[in-house]
Amino acid sequence: MLYSQIVLKKGMPFELCLPTGKPVAVGGMTRNRLDEELMKGVKSIKAGKTYTADEVDDELKKEFGIFVTFCRKNS
Repeated sequence: MLYSQIVLKKGMPFELCLPTGKPVAVGGMTRNRLDEELMKGVKSIKAGKTYTADEVDDELKKEFGIFVTFCRKNS
């Protein structure tokens, strides 16, 4: 189906583009912007939207193929 659409349209049947926004580092934020972003997190926690470390690890594995392991040094 996709191939036939490419042939009919003589190109991709949809627009290809990359997002224009870049992630902003904390050091590049104004004090107000940082406060806004931190308040989003506080509201999220108050709403019960929390995850355990294991849940985050599982999601990273599933979505990005990232396997998080920690090496513990023996003291």
